[in-house]
Amino acid sequence: MSLTYRKATLADLNQYLIWANDPLVRSNAIHQESISLDDHTAWFKNKLQHPQTELFVFEQEGSLVGQIRLDQEPDGFWLIDYSVDPNYRGKGLGTEMMQMIMLQKKLKFRALVKENNHSSRRVFEKLNFTWIQTITLHHQQFDQYEKG
Repeated sequence: MSLTYRKATLADLNQYLIWANDPLVRSNAIHQESISLDDHTAWFKNKLQHPQTELFVFEQEGSLVGQIRLDQEPDGFWLIDYSVDPNYRGKGLGTEMMQMIMLQKKLKFRALVKENNHSSRRVFEKLNFTWIQTITLHHQQFDQYEKG
Protein backbone atom coordinates (compact mmCIF):
# COMPACT_ATOMS: atom_id res chain seq x y z
CA MET A 1 0.00 0.00 0.00
CA SER A 2 1.30 3.39 -1.00
CA LEU A 3 1.87 5.95 1.74
CA THR A 4 1.83 9.62 0.69
CA TYR A 5 1.93 12.90 2.53
CA ARG A 6 1.12 16.54 2.07
CA LYS A 7 1.24 19.76 4.06
CA ALA A 8 -1.68 20.16 6.41
CA THR A 9 -4.34 22.78 5.68
CA LEU A 10 -7.13 24.38 7.67
CA ALA A 11 -9.41 21.63 6.32
CA ASP A 12 -7.43 19.16 8.50
CA LEU A 13 -8.28 20.98 11.76
CA ASN A 14 -10.96 18.52 12.93
CA GLN A 15 -8.92 15.43 12.08
CA TYR A 16 -5.96 16.79 14.01
CA LEU A 17 -8.24 17.40 17.01
CA ILE A 18 -9.51 13.81 16.84
CA TRP A 19 -5.94 12.51 16.73
CA ALA A 20 -4.79 14.87 19.50
CA ASN A 21 -7.59 13.76 21.84
CA ASP A 22 -7.04 10.05 21.25
CA PRO A 23 -6.55 8.50 24.73
CA LEU A 24 -3.18 6.92 23.84
CA VAL A 25 -1.90 10.19 22.36
CA ARG A 26 -3.01 12.13 25.44
CA SER A 27 -1.38 9.61 27.79
CA ASN A 28 1.96 10.00 25.99
CA ALA A 29 1.82 13.79 25.71
CA ILE A 30 3.58 16.35 27.87
CA HIS A 31 0.19 17.93 28.65
CA GLN A 32 -2.33 15.13 29.15
CA GLU A 33 -5.53 17.14 29.49
CA SER A 34 -8.21 16.83 26.80
CA ILE A 35 -8.07 19.63 24.23
CA SER A 36 -11.13 21.82 23.53
CA LEU A 37 -12.16 22.77 20.02
CA ASP A 38 -11.59 26.48 20.75
CA ASP A 39 -8.08 25.92 22.12
CA HIS A 40 -7.22 23.55 19.28
CA THR A 41 -8.53 25.94 16.61
CA ALA A 42 -6.37 28.81 17.89
CA TRP A 43 -3.31 26.53 18.22
CA PHE A 44 -3.79 24.92 14.78
CA LYS A 45 -4.24 28.22 12.94
CA ASN A 46 -1.14 29.59 14.66
CA LYS A 47 0.92 26.51 13.74
CA LEU A 48 -0.17 26.66 10.09
CA GLN A 49 1.13 30.23 9.85
CA HIS A 50 4.25 29.84 12.00
CA PRO A 51 7.45 29.89 9.88
CA GLN A 52 9.26 27.52 12.27
CA THR A 53 6.52 24.85 12.17
CA GLU A 54 5.66 22.32 9.49
CA LEU A 55 2.57 20.10 9.65
CA PHE A 56 2.20 17.02 7.46
CA VAL A 57 -0.76 14.67 6.94
CA PHE A 58 -0.16 11.10 5.78
CA GLU A 59 -2.59 9.14 3.65
CA GLN A 60 -2.79 5.54 2.50
CA GLU A 61 -5.27 4.41 -0.13
CA GLY A 62 -7.30 7.60 0.40
CA SER A 63 -7.50 7.26 4.20
CA LEU A 64 -5.85 9.64 6.65
CA VAL A 65 -3.43 7.55 8.71
CA GLY A 66 -1.33 9.99 10.72
CA GLN A 67 0.51 13.25 11.13
CA ILE A 68 3.94 14.68 11.80
CA ARG A 69 4.66 18.12 13.21
CA LEU A 70 8.13 19.68 13.12
CA ASP A 71 8.90 22.66 15.34
CA GLN A 72 12.26 24.39 14.95
CA GLU A 73 14.04 24.96 18.25
CA PRO A 74 16.50 27.79 18.97
CA ASP A 75 19.52 25.46 18.69
CA GLY A 76 18.60 24.44 15.12
CA PHE A 77 17.08 21.05 15.89
CA TRP A 78 13.54 20.30 14.74
CA LEU A 79 11.38 18.75 17.45
CA ILE A 80 9.24 15.92 16.09
CA ASP A 81 5.70 15.19 17.17
CA TYR A 82 3.86 12.39 15.39
CA SER A 83 0.84 10.18 15.78
CA VAL A 84 -0.70 7.31 13.89
CA ASP A 85 -4.46 6.89 13.65
CA PRO A 86 -5.69 4.15 16.03
CA ASN A 87 -6.99 2.11 13.08
CA TYR A 88 -3.49 1.93 11.55
CA ARG A 89 -1.24 1.34 14.55
CA GLY A 90 1.05 -1.66 14.72
CA LYS A 91 1.73 -1.68 10.98
CA GLY A 92 5.06 0.15 10.93
CA LEU A 93 3.57 3.40 9.66
CA GLY A 94 5.27 5.54 12.32
CA THR A 95 8.67 4.42 11.07
CA GLU A 96 7.67 4.80 7.42
CA MET A 97 6.24 8.29 8.00
CA MET A 98 9.43 9.39 9.74
CA GLN A 99 11.63 7.92 7.00
CA MET A 100 9.71 9.85 4.34
CA ILE A 101 10.11 13.16 6.17
CA MET A 102 13.78 12.53 6.96
CA LEU A 103 14.54 11.78 3.30
CA GLN A 104 12.95 15.04 2.17
CA LYS A 105 14.11 17.24 5.03
CA LYS A 106 17.85 17.14 5.63
CA LEU A 107 17.57 18.55 9.14
CA LYS A 108 18.73 17.88 12.68
CA PHE A 109 15.88 16.12 14.47
CA ARG A 110 15.00 15.80 18.14
CA ALA A 111 12.29 13.71 19.79
CA LEU A 112 10.97 13.53 23.33
CA VAL A 113 9.51 10.12 24.14
CA LYS A 114 7.62 9.40 27.34
CA GLU A 115 9.42 6.70 29.30
CA ASN A 116 6.70 4.05 28.86
CA ASN A 117 5.96 4.78 25.18
CA HIS A 118 7.70 1.67 23.86
CA SER A 119 6.26 1.97 20.33
CA SER A 120 7.74 5.42 19.74
CA ARG A 121 11.01 4.42 21.35
CA ARG A 122 11.27 1.55 18.82
CA VAL A 123 10.52 3.92 15.92
CA PHE A 124 13.37 6.27 16.84
CA GLU A 125 15.79 3.43 17.60
CA LYS A 126 15.01 1.78 14.22
CA LEU A 127 15.81 5.10 12.56
CA ASN A 128 19.17 5.25 14.36
CA PHE A 129 18.36 8.21 16.58
CA THR A 130 20.77 8.53 19.50
CA TRP A 131 19.51 8.59 23.07
CA ILE A 132 20.83 11.81 24.63
CA GLN A 133 19.33 12.01 28.11
CA THR A 134 16.25 11.58 30.25
CA ILE A 135 14.54 14.83 31.21
CA THR A 136 11.62 15.71 33.46
CA LEU A 137 8.77 17.82 32.09
CA HIS A 138 5.66 18.46 34.16
CA HIS A 139 6.65 15.72 36.64
CA GLN A 140 7.02 13.11 33.88
CA GLN A 141 10.11 11.41 32.48
CA PHE A 142 10.92 11.73 28.77
CA ASP A 143 13.84 10.28 26.82
CA GLN A 144 15.46 12.74 24.45
CA TYR A 145 16.63 11.33 21.11
CA GLU A 146 18.51 13.16 18.35
CA LYS A 147 19.66 12.56 14.80
CA GLY A 148 21.60 14.77 12.44
